[in-house]
Amino acid sequence: MRLEEIHISTTSHANAEQQHPATGVLIASLEQRNRFRFCTFTFRLFDRGILSVHADGIFNHSSEYEFNICILNPEPKRHVSINWGYLSAFLILAMSAILTMRSDLFLDSSMASSLLSANAIVFLVLAAYSCRNRLVFYSRNGWIPLAIFLHRSPDDERYRAFIDALTAQIQDIQSRVGSRNEMLCQDLKEHRRLMECGIISEKHYDWIKQYILGLHTGGLRAQ
Repeated sequence: MRLEEIHISTTSHANAEQQHPATGVLIASLEQRNRFRFCTFTFRLFDRGILSVHADGIFNHSSEYEFNICILNPEPKRHVSINWGYLSAFLILAMSAILTMRSDLFLDSSMASSLLSANAIVFLVLAAYSCRNRLVFYSRNGWIPLAIFLHRSPDDERYRAFIDALTAQIQDIQSRVGSRNEMLCQDLKEHRRLMECGIISEKHYDWIKQYILGLHTGGLRAQ
């Protein structure tokens, strides 16, 4: 299953504000831009363990959601994907353009080379557009991708500072949980809240609920 197929849906900015009326003090923020997709992502981390995610783009409606990072796995997964089909097409066309320019087989080799070069550029743009290099924080017992970061954007220093602050905050909050059953209870409550706010689907929540209930030694009951 691709990451996009299980990505959370997002709520409007107005609804997101209602979810956490008291987020606390802002301790870290990060703004990332995907130039190929013409979109901007803003992440804000608050001292009460709330992470706010805002997305804005030309081709997508603005959206914002917030959640409690207590449910996140502190060890994110990095996803790198390259469209080798587009990249291969670019290389073949680029080489063909060079060979055509140096060949005497064509009456107008410069025109043929220009056409091949133009097509090669198109495939290079498509390859760059479809390339993925992201760091994803999943929910601990639900495997829902709640925070997706563009790797090393806008620069390595600011990117690493925010990721380190987020990871430290997750670990600090989770270290204060009294027991494993209490942790599972928190996870279930937060996943349910995300479902009620429309951030994850009811189908995903039902699966997560059954999984968490199965982990509870005494058979945790849904709240």
